[in-house]
Amino acid sequence: MPCRARRQRWPRAWEICEALVGDLLHRKGRYTVSFDVNLRAALWPPGEAAEPLRVLARRAGTVFVGADEAATLWGTDDPDGVRKLLPGPSELVVKDGAGPAVAFADGQRYAVAAPAVEVVEPVGAGDAFAAGYLAARRFGRPPLHALRWGHLLAAAVLRVHSDHAAPPDRRELERPADDGGWNRC
Repeated sequence: MPCRARRQRWPRAWEICEALVGDLLHRKGRYTVSFDVNLRAALWPPGEAAEPLRVLARRAGTVFVGADEAATLWGTDDPDGVRKLLPGPSELVVKDGAGPAVAFADGQRYAVAAPAVEVVEPVGAGDAFAAGYLAARRFGRPPLHALRWGHLLAAAVLRVHSDHAAPPDRRELERPADDGGWNRC
């Protein structure tokens, strides 16, 4: 009798990621879990990704999403519209490339313009932004400062040929918002 191999369906990469992130968000407990939507349309078609990503984002404590990603997935690039779609996270950050980033946190809406930067390579800037924002919040800085830290770390990455760069000097990060020069890079 010939052996017939049963054809097994291998999961797509996004199915594995969805399951992993879902499990992490389920276990969050006393930890704040951040989630970056980080849509990659070539790996997960937006029509299939929209609802699962929204479900995952609703379960996180802090969510990062690009305005362009939100428009592709959910039909709005307006930060207030995104907030209506994602009311659950305690902090929601809507990034807009060279435009202002908007954070919804502590019951407030905060917006900070991006500094003018001569872009060498954009890869890694979104991750650097998230790292700056999260670090500032971890150090007890308010959302307005966290947005500035995010922009400054992203700007550092944008100016190099790599996906990472030396972070700005701590004095640069701590420069008061009202000195008129924090966003010059």
